[in-house]
Amino acid sequence: GWAAALVARIEAGAQAAAGPTRNARPADPFAAAAQAVASYCAEATIDTATGRMRFAPTSNIACRADVLAALPFDERYPLAAGEDRDWCARLVASGAALVFAPEAVVAHHQELDARGFWRQQVRYGRGAHRFRSDHGSRLEAPGFYTGLVRRGFAEGARAGALVCLAQLATAVGIAQEAAAARR
Repeated sequence: GWAAALVARIEAGAQAAAGPTRNARPADPFAAAAQAVASYCAEATIDTATGRMRFAPTSNIACRADVLAALPFDERYPLAAGEDRDWCARLVASGAALVFAPEAVVAHHQELDARGFWRQQVRYGRGAHRFRSDHGSRLEAPGFYTGLVRRGFAEGARAGALVCLAQLATAVGIAQEAAAARR
């Protein structure tokens, strides 16, 4: 039913549709923290009045073929980090509708250890730097980060602490990418 739910939204007129991605490994604090970060970033952009959103991870998104042809993914994002933010920003800027399909649920099976989690979050920081450079955007308002940490702790104390650590790793990635850009 996952794909059918996305298709139904597109057939109803949306240019793109996205559903929620859920952690399929709830006992794993690394997977819980990583999914909390990704899910919160998407859910924070949903306009409940219209059902539109500004961002969705590409692990659970669909669009019409003509939309993808007009807005291909930017290959300058080589790290599997930031490319979905860039694509969604360009999609929304084009006037296309990215609608939330809450019934299109995907279970995400991430297998992360401490090193893999750290590396993933550093990559996200590197992608965030490129995204912010490309789009001229700034950091989110403080309330966004407060909500993100709350979301992490809703998954348990260990996941909450890891969400805090993820923010440090993201900052490291941003600094690494900023240094690389200056070279």
